[in-house]
Amino acid sequence: MTGPGASFAEVLDAAVDRRGLSLGAVRHRLRRRGHDLSIATLSYWRRGHSLPTRARSLDALATLEEVLKLPVGALSGTLERRRDTQEVEHPGIDDLAASLGLSWLGDALRSSVHDRIVLDAAGRPVSHQVRQVMTAQAAGFQRYPVAYWIEGDEAEEARIEARGNCVVERSVRNDRCVVAEVVLPRPLEAGESWMTEISLVLLGDLEPMVHWGRCVTSEVRLLHVAIAFHPDRLPLGAESVVDVGHTTTRAPLVLPGPSLDLHFQDFGPADVGIHWNW
Repeated sequence: MTGPGASFAEVLDAAVDRRGLSLGAVRHRLRRRGHDLSIATLSYWRRGHSLPTRARSLDALATLEEVLKLPVGALSGTLERRRDTQEVEHPGIDDLAASLGLSWLGDALRSSVHDRIVLDAAGRPVSHQVRQVMTAQAAGFQRYPVAYWIEGDEAEEARIEARGNCVVERSVRNDRCVVAEVVLPRPLEAGESWMTEISLVLLGDLEPMVHWGRCVTSEVRLLHVAIAFHPDRLPLGAESVVDVGHTTTRAPLVLPGPSLDLHFQDFGPADVGIHWNW
């Protein structure tokens, strides 16, 4: 028996014992339902040596609960958001995109990307709109992934919503990131451009925002970000941070008013961010 505060490993171990199944038998039942997990992985989970974090592992939890005759959410509900400083900088993003049948190297160029973030009087994000112009490099381009990185553990819900000229059909997430499939109304011809607008939504008891960042995976002709601070809560200072390969460049930013704008041309691949202090 396990109590309401039992860990993932405790719930899994008790369920395996109760069912009287070997891990080999559990793996066989999972494979028949389309989930190929190794016995070593199941053993690590059971002994508490690791937790499921990859998209394919998280996708298998519902089936694992069925195999072990557990209530829905009995395993997945025990997983807690956590930070692991030994993880790579962008953990699990390729797995999440692959689970949607997508990759970051698509048949389109981002001609321009415009971010607009609005903060409230407490410094928390009120809205985050992203407008992109996509130019097809080959006929048939219609769908692409977008990612939203979740900072901290305070977000109760994170989602990506379509706002214009597109729809968001599917999305997946782990404890650090949500990836959505953005779909255009029709396939584009080679060389044709299309503008989309999406909204990045966080709900919960959010902390004041202290930085914005974007991973630019391929060259973009124009990158623009506007951060609208509340007039009653302006930052004391701000700087831009650009990481290209192993080189980091920092530059102070002047805040001429309640809005901070940053422009880049022919930019990327690189990571770019704006950091500020209250």
